[in-house]
Amino acid sequence: MSTSERQGLRVTGVSKAYGGLQVLKDVTLRAPAGSITAVIGPNGAGKSTLANVISGFVTQDAGQVFVNGAELPAGKAVARAGHRLGRTFQNLEVFTGMTVLHNVAMGAYSRQKGSHLGDLIRGPRTRRNEREAEESARALLRKFGLEHRADSLVESLPFGEAKLVEMVRVLAMEPEVVVLDEPAAGLPPASAMPLAETIAGMAQEGIGVLLIEHNMKLVMSISEHVVVLDQGRVLTEGSPAEVQKDPRVIEAYLGPGHAKSEELTL
Repeated sequence: MSTSERQGLRVTGVSKAYGGLQVLKDVTLRAPAGSITAVIGPNGAGKSTLANVISGFVTQDAGQVFVNGAELPAGKAVARAGHRLGRTFQNLEVFTGMTVLHNVAMGAYSRQKGSHLGDLIRGPRTRRNEREAEESARALLRKFGLEHRADSLVESLPFGEAKLVEMVRVLAMEPEVVVLDEPAAGLPPASAMPLAETIAGMAQEGIGVLLIEHNMKLVMSISEHVVVLDQGRVLTEGSPAEVQKDPRVIEAYLGPGHAKSEELTL
């Protein structure tokens, strides 16, 4: 599919409740191809639940999720790879006990076609797929300056590099939409700029990026559109500058009584 044909991510009317607690209520948003859409909001706003619904780890009560116009089956995370949707998590999710190269190769391998029987007996197609996945992984490691870490166990890496490996593994899937759930969580401020460049590079390659993040400096520096969740609902949305000065957003984060002239700088 060419870049011009990509529609990116579309979420329409998504709601989710746990018992009597309404976590998401009629959430609608878009993350168009080739752009970065950020989702922000105070703790408990429903951001992580939204990420889990989009990526199929949680089944919504109502609403739909679309990638490039195709509706994704609710609550089926495994089907997302076939629709070229990638996801990172708040907590570091890497395959410990495996090298950096093999971590990234797992992303490339997930998009290849094979058979369960072929995988079990390691037939010619399986061996060819493994070689191609490793070649693709090495190329990505070179691109992101991680080639020297290829043979290192991933758990031996500094936290910032391990987070980058997780993102590179997602890119190895050749996704058309990615959901980044607080990628800057736990990173020192000095690591934010390389992370921002990586995320911006995703959009430049035509990927639709949905960025869920608490780091306001990161959000405001690279996002083209910002959606604000509060108590499970879309409070407002707009450009970073518009959202940063919106008194409703300031009140949601900081509480009532703050001057309307303040800007959100958390």
